Amino acid sequence: MFRQSSKGGQMARAAFPATVVNLMLSDVVGDKMDVIASGPFVPDNSTFKDVEKIFRKYYAPIGGTVMVTAANIIGNSEKIVRAKPELADAVTKEILKVEKSSYLNKGDPSPECRNVAIGQAIDAFDQFYDLVGPKTKVMNFVKRQLTNTRKQVAGKAERFIKKHA
Repeated sequence: MFRQSSKGGQMARAAFPATVVNLMLSDVVGDKMDVIASGPFVPDNSTFKDVEKIFRKYYAPIGGTVMVTAANIIGNSEKIVRAKPELADAVTKEILKVEKSSYLNKGDPSPECRNVAIGQAIDAFDQFYDLVGPKTKVMNFVKRQLTNTRKQVAGKAERFIKKHA
């Protein structure tokens, strides 16, 4: 609780009207004051555009060719959604791209790699389905996996539907 409420200059706001002296240390010459961990008295200057750029960069590998990277991103999405529920729909939209992705195995497209990532997607949706806005797209995605050639994925789809239908 204290950590969250002390970010982005909130400590300075809490100390107002007192005069605050803040000694900031960084091991990187030229660090901006709002990114130094010892600077909770400095306002966060990031913008929505900055956040959007980072979000897109983070989720870009889902549509890429490396299944392991995509699967790790998908698998960790629940943590992002739990920390920032307002991102649930944006995260969902990115994860749903997995179905049309083409991952490579030894340089060749591998439907099996895509199926592994799809299994990760079902697991992720299971973890934060309660926070997904319109659930139709997710449920339709999962229903399509009932006929997935990877039996583990078809099984995950079946269990998901039983749990959330």
